[in-house]
Amino acid sequence: MEEKLLVELKNLISIFSSDPNNENFYQVPNYQRPYSWNKENISELLDDLFTAYGNSRTEEYFCGSIVLVENKSDGRNDIIDGQQRFTTFTIFICFIKSLFFNQLTNKNKDIINEAIHDRYEDSKFRLRFRTDDKNENDYEQSIVLKDGIQFDDSIKENQIEKKVKNNRYLQNAYYIKYFFENLISRPENLDINDFVDFLMNQVVFTVIKSKDTSNAIRIFNVLNDRGMPLSPIDILKSNLMTSLDVEDRKTFKAKWDSINEKVNHRFDFEDMLQSYLYYKIASNPRKRIDEELLDIYKKENVDSLSAINEISRFSDSYLEVMESADKYIYILKYLRHTIYWTTILSAAKYLNYSDFEQLKKNLAAYYFQNWLAGATIARIKQTSFNIISEIKKKSSVKKIRDLLKNNLEKYKTTQDYRTNLESENVYHFNWCKSVLFVYEYFSTDNDNANFLPLDKNIWIEHILPETVNSDSPWRKDFSQEEIDELTHCIGNLTPLSLRKNIQAQNYSFDKKKEAYGKKDNIATSFYMTQQILAETTWTPEKIRLRKAAVVSKLNEVFELQ
Repeated sequence: MEEKLLVELKNLISIFSSDPNNENFYQVPNYQRPYSWNKENISELLDDLFTAYGNSRTEEYFCGSIVLVENKSDGRNDIIDGQQRFTTFTIFICFIKSLFFNQLTNKNKDIINEAIHDRYEDSKFRLRFRTDDKNENDYEQSIVLKDGIQFDDSIKENQIEKKVKNNRYLQNAYYIKYFFENLISRPENLDINDFVDFLMNQVVFTVIKSKDTSNAIRIFNVLNDRGMPLSPIDILKSNLMTSLDVEDRKTFKAKWDSINEKVNHRFDFEDMLQSYLYYKIASNPRKRIDEELLDIYKKENVDSLSAINEISRFSDSYLEVMESADKYIYILKYLRHTIYWTTILSAAKYLNYSDFEQLKKNLAAYYFQNWLAGATIARIKQTSFNIISEIKKKSSVKKIRDLLKNNLEKYKTTQDYRTNLESENVYHFNWCKSVLFVYEYFSTDNDNANFLPLDKNIWIEHILPETVNSDSPWRKDFSQEEIDELTHCIGNLTPLSLRKNIQAQNYSFDKKKEAYGKKDNIATSFYMTQQILAETTWTPEKIRLRKAAVVSKLNEVFELQ
């Protein structure tokens, strides 16, 4: 007989509370991948969570699914899918206990305590959630046992990964702490008891429980299958067509298919439609894309044919932006959160915004400053929505520039990005290659440059090698202190094709120049690498001069216009 699955929509209080009919204890099985969420994941989840809390404290906030299988050996539930969010919410609850416990009502104290451990026993064996064996000690000692999370207030936000090494649980607890500090510094200060009520009662998961591991893994694969039968886009299309007669349905479908084919030729139809949604609402979506757009059309009294015609016109503007052979569009494509700039610029094209060129340059400067400063999505989100609103009102580019400037000044973003750009360890930042490409685009007057993709065929070359042995000829010009200072700074880095990088290796400067030049009768195509060929030596002073030149050019690009 086929097993009957238990599928329930549960809020956090029911997931974490004691249930006499069902032991609500959870663990990550050892075969699962480790906890891997980072600063960006934390920021996105909490920003969405607080947006939902701010919008409506009585509506449910859906957080996805959790797939469980009963572990018969110890009575716990193995988490097959959903462990990243589950772990994060557990850290979040422990954070609330560590910093706000004395401010909670007795009822909320009991709720928070019970979410962490069994109400009758607080030993490690009765923790509500346990991670895998390998990471168990890090998690338990730093997050849930003893006196809870012990924060060191001297650790700044940009020092967390450096000061809190090899413990992702504690790192993320610090990121939660700084998110909260940014939040409660606002005038409307947080009512912690009201928020705990929302968190425990309105945050919901679809909990799917199986008694068989192989069956649970099959469920996980189905849930994560990209070929699910009906996406929100399909549902939107179906609902819009429902109200039409037979002939109008044909017209609608032909238009829809034409847009789909045109966009999907080089980009993604869903990404374009998401930009269109952001343009329409100029705020964070609270529902699925189909529900949001259908609500909008109902409020605006827009019929289905008018809706598809508007989507078509917006898609033309979207494609015009995305297909532009333009240096600023090229560098914007390197950003992690493309939805904001694509929406703003597509809306500007769609509405024939008069200062498009200056707007484009300011967006590149703003988003790159935030990226290089290590800012999360929470810092740019609301400002991005405000800009969309201003574009729709045809506000001046000066007003938009002031919005950007105020945001940068509020968080000292410009100061932080410049510090990181001039640091000794630029090579280890995830934006390193993108920034070198920015310099490559803007270090010449060539307006017909081709887009440089961030693929594995282009490496970042260290001119002074990463490894300098004691008998290396580089030791003649560089002390160990200078090697430590300069190896990974931006003045010592240059883009190089994979083949050239392999050829260059740890050679002397002369041999490296030979590889950069015409070895195999193929010269490097990168302008900033060709600049190296004009140098006869490579010394600490040369690296510092080159660093200053590169930083100066990048600061020009990343300055608000």
